[in-house]
Order: sequence, then structure tokens, then C-alpha cells
Amino acid sequence: MPCVAHLGEVARNYPAFQAAGIAVFGIVQAPPAVLQLFLKSDPQPFPIVADPERASYKAFGLGRVSVWHFLRPRILFNFIKLLFRGERIRKLTHTEDVFQLGGDFALDRNATLVYAYPSKNATDRPRIADLIEKLSAKV
Repeated sequence: MPCVAHLGEVARNYPAFQAAGIAVFGIVQAPPAVLQLFLKSDPQPFPIVADPERASYKAFGLGRVSVWHFLRPRILFNFIKLLFRGERIRKLTHTEDVFQLGGDFALDRNATLVYAYPSKNATDRPRIADLIEKLSAKV
């Protein structure tokens, strides 16, 4: 749910990314069929690819959390805020890992990593304005 909420924030702010010269590309751990269903009901303005084996997550060194992580008061509070904002909880497929952390990364034209924001917890994402500001300086 937090990753879908972040994806929505990026999509709503996509014109600002474009204006700053930043290309956006999404990677999700859902299987291709699930991603296609999602994109059919919720089209995105930028390309998104499926990585059900989570190879890119491993390549970027993204960790996993335990079940106890979700019982921390701050994490519970952030999930409740997302629910009140209208985010939906969806059933995961057998290949998706609820314990997998995400992140925001940027590569330059030479495929060199120029920005990394690995999430520290399930609801940790960079603010969109900060992301655009930091990436604008790298383009």
C-alpha cells in the first residue's frame, strides 16, 4: 500500500519531473499479469515493469523487514493515515513480498547511480519536492 501511494504521488507530480528534465521509470515486484491489471485500472504516465524475482531490489541492496516491524507505533500510524487518505489494501500474489522494502534511485545517462534513497521502513519515502530538487541538480 505505501508503494502504491508513492507511485500515485510520483504520477500526480509527473509534469514537474518532466519540466525538470527527469525521466521516470517504475519497477514493481508484482508479476506481469498483476501489473497489467493494475495499469488497466490505474494507468500511469511513465513506464513500469514487473520484477517478480526482485532482482532489481537485490541489486540496489534493498532489505526486508520482519512482521514485528509493522507493529511499531509509527508504522501503524502511517498505515492508518494512508487508509484515511483513501488508499486501499490489496491482496498480494504469492510472488510479492510484503516485507520487501522499496526505494527511489536515479541513474544518469551513463547508467551511473547518482541518487539513492533506500527506504528504512515500510512507509519511508522521500518527499516528492525533495526528490525533484535533488534530481534536478543531477540531470
